[in-house]
Amino acid sequence: MPQADPACLKPRISDIACVTKLARSPNGTDVVSKFLSSNPNAATLLVSALLPEVPCLASHPYGAGVVSELFCHCQDLKLGPSVIALSNCLKGSLLRLTKDRFGCRVIQAALREALPEFQQAFISELKGQVLSLCQHLHANFVLQKCIELMEPRVGVFLIAELRDHAVSVAVHVYGCRVLQRLIEHCSREPQLIELVDNMLTPENVEKLLKDLFGSNVLRALLVHGTVSHVKAILDVLSTNVLKFAKHKHASLVFERCLEVSSSCEELRSPRKQLMAQLIQSNLSGKAPLSQVLLDRFGNYLAQRVIQCCCGSEEEMILKLLASAWPKLQRSPVGRHIMVARFAVSGVS
Repeated sequence: MPQADPACLKPRISDIACVTKLARSPNGTDVVSKFLSSNPNAATLLVSALLPEVPCLASHPYGAGVVSELFCHCQDLKLGPSVIALSNCLKGSLLRLTKDRFGCRVIQAALREALPEFQQAFISELKGQVLSLCQHLHANFVLQKCIELMEPRVGVFLIAELRDHAVSVAVHVYGCRVLQRLIEHCSREPQLIELVDNMLTPENVEKLLKDLFGSNVLRALLVHGTVSHVKAILDVLSTNVLKFAKHKHASLVFERCLEVSSSCEELRSPRKQLMAQLIQSNLSGKAPLSQVLLDRFGNYLAQRVIQCCCGSEEEMILKLLASAWPKLQRSPVGRHIMVARFAVSGVS
């Protein structure tokens, strides 16, 4: 299909039928973008021409791109009235558009401006739907953008509706993303701290440790959560260090635990105990660390243990590595362990 000339849009911009037809064409976004670049003062007129069609265009395969482009252009030029007019047109359709494949992108563009009035309308229309939306293929992106752009206190309405479903959301392919954004941006909100406190029972932590999506939520908590949250995860890891060290997902949380606790004075004691369980011999006469050196997942944790060790831990770890040296030399995985060992001992 031949592309329309952006210049031809100017004399016909008052022709609503022409403009709306263009907005629904495959190359409509490119044409509008080029036209606005060369005629920035025409943005207000173009918005006025399209306003009646905005709710429908926002969920159109091509029209959604045009509406998003208008939002971005008006925001860049600080055309507040035009942004407000576009936002007002979306009110009443926010829930529908949030779940729409194309509309969700328009809502994200609208949220970037995040005017208080629009925020309130957004919250009102989505109220009672947060659980289903955070587990929705398209809507989860809108909720993530909402959390990233709005004040942390605004995220409280999301937290309130997820409070009794935190674990099921954490292990959901889409829900885990929303929960991670809440942890990253609302970590000091009392409501989120309460939600996490209730979620981190020993049984729940073990479930999350071994889950593909739940483990990512725990890793976010280790960075952005409170000391008590980190300690709750450390305590569960301590119950069976060998099992978690060799687990595909739990071992990644284990690594992050060692990184975070190494730089926190309040976590010095539980970290020391965890390291002791890793590097001291158990009832079988073997240290768990020596049993994971060549494990396909545990070897990464072993490298992190070597990098994070300090004081007397270093001497014990070097002894363990010395006894495993022949096996390490014969294995591709073992060579990575050797590199980490040399870095710790200062050998080049």
